[in-house]
Amino acid sequence: MPSTTKGLPYPSSSDDPDIPADIQALAEAVDTELDGYAASDLITYNSASPTAPGTGDVWIDDSGTVPVGKVWNGSAWETFSGAASPTVNEGGSSGVTFSTLTNPDGDGKNYRLAVCNAGGSLVVTAPGTVQALLVGGGNNYAVTPAGNAGDVRMGTYLLPAATHTVTVGAAGVPGLPSSIGTVVITSAAGVAANGSNAQGGGGTAGNLNLGLSSSITGSALTYATAQSGAPVANRGDAGTAGNATDGVVIVRWVI
Repeated sequence: MPSTTKGLPYPSSSDDPDIPADIQALAEAVDTELDGYAASDLITYNSASPTAPGTGDVWIDDSGTVPVGKVWNGSAWETFSGAASPTVNEGGSSGVTFSTLTNPDGDGKNYRLAVCNAGGSLVVTAPGTVQALLVGGGNNYAVTPAGNAGDVRMGTYLLPAATHTVTVGAAGVPGLPSSIGTVVITSAAGVAANGSNAQGGGGTAGNLNLGLSSSITGSALTYATAQSGAPVANRGDAGTAGNATDGVVIVRWVI
């Protein structure tokens, strides 16, 4: 029986027909070939992250609408950053304010910035990777227990070519989620469980007055904090007296 250059057998036209034996021989050859690969040479395609990864292991995370490639850097799964920036039809988008950031991080990269404070649409005509910050609306609960600040999602995302509906979470009971289509969605801001104090958002539930600091706009700002003084508009702050604020959706990509 002849073999491929990788050592996988296949029947020739002159071989006697023996399908079970041929399939067994092929399966055993594949097993032998795979045994020669280290675990780090294989790619995991799953919605759940691989267990006990080694540095350099690759995982295709298909838990969202768009599969996202990630690599284990030794301590965390890092999203691939090699994808090109998207092509955005700014004129066809709505409810979004666009501007340019010149070297905001000091690394020589310039960005196009899109900020949505009240909902709209972002028209992407060619897919690409963006950095995004989404803050849900704060909770307006006015009596004990007070409301949480809005939930925060911040990271690198692949935006497919589509007209993405941008939803900015309004303050309320609960504070409503923010989203970019189905690519990324925050959670609703519920009621705090620690008496008369509001809780911070951005993954800091249980810690008072804390939020998430980000310089995605080129300036360091703190989003989704517990109310201490007057909440800041479009930051997803919590409210202890019915005065929580709406969230915000911010996207930027390299130009």
